[in-house]
Amino acid sequence: MPSLEDARDLVPTTAATLAANDLLYVYDESTSSPRSLTVEEFRESINAPSHGKVLTLTGDLRGAYAVDPYVKLLDLSRAAAAYPHGITITSWYMDCVNAADPTTEINANLKYCTAPTDAQTFTTAAESVTVGAVVLVDVLDTTTGNSSCTGMSTSDLGSGIIPAAKVLFLDLDADPTDMNITWSLTINFTANIA
Repeated sequence: MPSLEDARDLVPTTAATLAANDLLYVYDESTSSPRSLTVEEFRESINAPSHGKVLTLTGDLRGAYAVDPYVKLLDLSRAAAAYPHGITITSWYMDCVNAADPTTEINANLKYCTAPTDAQTFTTAAESVTVGAVVLVDVLDTTTGNSSCTGMSTSDLGSGIIPAAKVLFLDLDADPTDMNITWSLTINFTANIA
């Protein structure tokens, strides 16, 4: 029997074949017992804020920039079963882990792009000049080692909605030249159900 958390990833792929009143049986970790939900109850539970997911990138962004200024975070084209309708980012937080106020701040953007075709690389897709191919979600530039957005209605995109089959990525605009500095980007999101 899948856990409730596992079912959230599995059911969207089969929910289209189930009626709203069909029962799903899952293990509820909060009560340590099995329980049943109708498909409709399950769909409502996916949208609950407590069922969000967290994506965290932690590391030396100076090293990442040296390899490629585009850091792929989540490829929804390869996660179509789990996110058939895309995701909604609810908040994000960028923080310098080991320095209160680093000499060089992060100059970066959170973006999404059309997934690359077989004939192109991710970098080519991220640099596309085709209108609508690359969309700015929000500017992540830090001051005093951090930045955040807790209400995505104030983001550059105006919402946190990332459509299905897109690639969410970090676009480093400049080399964060400080040595031995660790950065952490945390993105909270939920799966869209329609």
